Amino acid sequence: MNNLIVEFSLYDIEFVDRNEAAICVMAIIREEFQAFYAKLLTNPYLLFRPLTDEDKKENPRLELFLERTKATMIPYKGTIGILDKIISNSAVFKSLPKEVSEALETCKVETISEFIGDNENRINLVLDCLKDKVCKVLSRGLANTELPSLLRTIISLDSLGYLDEADCKAIIDLLNEDIKWKYQIEFLEANDFHSVIDFASKLRDASFGTMFREIVKYYLNSNVENDSYSDTEVDNIGYVASKAKANDYDNNLIECFQSAYEDNPFILFKYKYQKPSLLFDKKLVDDIVANLSYENMQEKNGSQDQLVEITRQIDEKSDVIFQSYIMQVLSFTPSYSLNPANANEILEIIGHITDYFRALPNLEIKDTSALQELCNKISNIVTIQVRYSTENHDLYSDISFSKANLSILYDFLKNSTIKCKKLFVPNKLLETLIISEEMKESTITAFKDFVVQGIDISNYANELVKYNLYDEDYLKVLENLLTLDAEGEFRISPEIVNDEINEILDFLSNNTDQKVEACAVRLAVVPQIQTVMVEKLKSKSVDYLVKMPNQFRAMIVEKFAEQLGLFENNIGVLELIASHGSKASIMELVKVITKKMMTSGQELNAVSLIGKLHYCNKKNYNQLVSCITNIPDDVISEEDKKYCFEHLDEIVPKK
Repeated sequence: MNNLIVEFSLYDIEFVDRNEAAICVMAIIREEFQAFYAKLLTNPYLLFRPLTDEDKKENPRLELFLERTKATMIPYKGTIGILDKIISNSAVFKSLPKEVSEALETCKVETISEFIGDNENRINLVLDCLKDKVCKVLSRGLANTELPSLLRTIISLDSLGYLDEADCKAIIDLLNEDIKWKYQIEFLEANDFHSVIDFASKLRDASFGTMFREIVKYYLNSNVENDSYSDTEVDNIGYVASKAKANDYDNNLIECFQSAYEDNPFILFKYKYQKPSLLFDKKLVDDIVANLSYENMQEKNGSQDQLVEITRQIDEKSDVIFQSYIMQVLSFTPSYSLNPANANEILEIIGHITDYFRALPNLEIKDTSALQELCNKISNIVTIQVRYSTENHDLYSDISFSKANLSILYDFLKNSTIKCKKLFVPNKLLETLIISEEMKESTITAFKDFVVQGIDISNYANELVKYNLYDEDYLKVLENLLTLDAEGEFRISPEIVNDEINEILDFLSNNTDQKVEACAVRLAVVPQIQTVMVEKLKSKSVDYLVKMPNQFRAMIVEKFAEQLGLFENNIGVLELIASHGSKASIMELVKVITKKMMTSGQELNAVSLIGKLHYCNKKNYNQLVSCITNIPDDVISEEDKKYCFEHLDEIVPKK
């Protein structure tokens, strides 16, 4: 009687009133026929089936008991859920509260979590009950109808961290090959499917890959049935593929992924994949490239944007896809071809190519042939027929009127050069930028950056020297242009070298600028440039030479002094040495002055040079005084002699 009172307390009053007799029958079976009751826990339908010989042998009185209670129990054959509730709640001391047990079947996770709290024993109790319910559902053949909600509960509890590796393996042991996964996935797909995929991935990692593969198969079949995917389905497929490991990359996964790509590729680009080259294979890429046209290039999320995203997925450094992209651009129809007559179209194309570069900052273009071919096509003036006459059509004169157009050219120049690590844009393009007030400084700065990166700029010397400012960036560019090749030869034409040296010397003679002076000093260290400078300066006036900055002038004076024998008849150079030369240079110059005093017709030049001396040591002083004294007055007048003696007295050291 006490047991029945406890038994009835497990249910609400209304349930007991309707099912009192059945509760009593099941309580007796539990107490008297425990082995058979254990089987009923798994499959209550055994109550309505003939007993096996084994059951009869183990329980001789069981058959009679069932016969006598048959009238009571037969109505429950069609309402197995009620009978299952009685059986589930019959484990008096181990049962869950009714609302928690029901929550397991209806996925009321909040109710389950509140019951568990921080009690680890309750976690085990909930999981044991859940596994028990799964076992019963599968043994009764109710997987299609009742397993999905239990799976949802299991997945929800897993996402909350309640399931460990042992629990997953226990669940794997319950799942059998007879499960129709389509019904499970259809039910689970209605809510957050990413957690389902995470759970399937977890089972796969525990050596049960069936659920993961069945998800892929489900979506593959779904596309066949519906002919397209919704955005949510595409997202789920992308997420499945992102969770795929090497062994998961079979034909089903690839076909499913590529079908989803057709419906919304940019959803798939959200995820990263372990083997992206299998998903975005050559055929898929070739199809995207083939779809690229001038019109398509203008479209947001068109072929170009897709190619960029695929490159990011596979290898952002790789230029393989880029080469195909440029080759397709080169094949555009005549209306949108790279004919210089199509100025607006060319600008648009160049702009989009630049966008491609910007979108892939790590792209390294190793094969530049396609891009070079493109540049060749936009480098020439084209002759076009206009009615009965022909016109020369210069692409760059057509587009240089707009700063926006110039910015497109500049961006193409900068980005293509950095990506290719070499320059091959048309020279006319650079000239257009250099002579533009709006873009010339930015362009020179870009070339300074090219120099820093070790990119050869020598083929663009003619255009670069048209820059008309000696700012810091241009000076670095100029120094680079004037460097020598491995054979010690200039890399640019001698005419440009001479013109640039001449211009920088003229600038220094008329302006004070420390940056330009420092550049000139560095250049003058190079013997070949020294030679050019000396050749230019030897014909300049003393006034011109004297105006040179001190450091540069001192260096040039020493170069003159080193080759004094070549300049014995160049009074301008000799006067510069006299007025600004070093003490050692003056000592050598005194020999030339003495020689001129002793040479007929050169005496007055000697007097002029003495007047320019800024220093004279005692030995040279005595030498010059003696020489002047011995020259007749009709050759050097007394007044000139007096001038020389007084000047020498002023500059000779007093001690």
